[in-house]
Amino acid sequence: MKKIMIAGCIILAASQVQAQQEQGKASQMDILKQGKILYEHTIQLRIRIDGLTPEMQNAIPRSRTNRLEVLFGNNQSLRRAVVDDIADDAVQGMSSGGANVQFRTMGGGANDIVYTDLGAGIRTQQTEFAAKTYIITDTVTKLPWKLTGDTKVILNYPCQKAVTQVMGKRTNTNIVDGKAVQEQVADTSNIEVWFTGVIPVSAGPDYMAQLPGAILEIDINNGRDVYKAIEVSPKIDVASIKEPKNGKKISREEFNKEREKLMKEMQSQMQIRNGSNGTIMFRAN
Repeated sequence: MKKIMIAGCIILAASQVQAQQEQGKASQMDILKQGKILYEHTIQLRIRIDGLTPEMQNAIPRSRTNRLEVLFGNNQSLRRAVVDDIADDAVQGMSSGGANVQFRTMGGGANDIVYTDLGAGIRTQQTEFAAKTYIITDTVTKLPWKLTGDTKVILNYPCQKAVTQVMGKRTNTNIVDGKAVQEQVADTSNIEVWFTGVIPVSAGPDYMAQLPGAILEIDINNGRDVYKAIEVSPKIDVASIKEPKNGKKISREEFNKEREKLMKEMQSQMQIRNGSNGTIMFRAN
């Protein structure tokens, strides 16, 4: 009987130690109200070019991966590119039939920043396009999120799954008769996110100021556009989380019109020329 009682005491003591350790971990996580999250962002590219050989078709990039970081603190967040990843991502070239074509995808620049006042739901974006810098300020559009009840652990943080759906448009880029042609088509985005209430800050690489916790993963349309947190750190300079100021102030609607105009100008310059060197570039961000 004494042996049984001793064994029971040992098991109980071990359970208490484990519980205390788990509580300690949770306590440490609970106080993470400022910090930095590093993400890996992968986009599946949809590019079709008529008239290429099979070898050249295989040279077309199918995806692009880069890293970004989100700083958060004082009920604010700042998303920015990781400096090492700001260079254009050159992809393999291919020669066939007298044509030498190199495919290159372009991501966001070093000055592409999204600052969000999480309390007020105001977002300020600094973005570069066609060698110009713009400042766009608008309010966060809150989506109708639904909690699924699914849970999993990401980087030791317990997460919940939330889903929503957005009706919109996407831009397809095709090469027709040697020219880049873009068209907008109707698109429904099925969005899945995993967020953790253990980091009680409504930050993330997207959909900021919408969920009661930091977003650690986003999956749009079953892998077409994916963000994954790969590191969480409490070490940041909170003073660096500030609203960007450098650039032409413009509304979202004005920016979209100006970008559309510039894209049309760029399309006329994107060609594959037989017997000469050509570079086809696609912006993916």
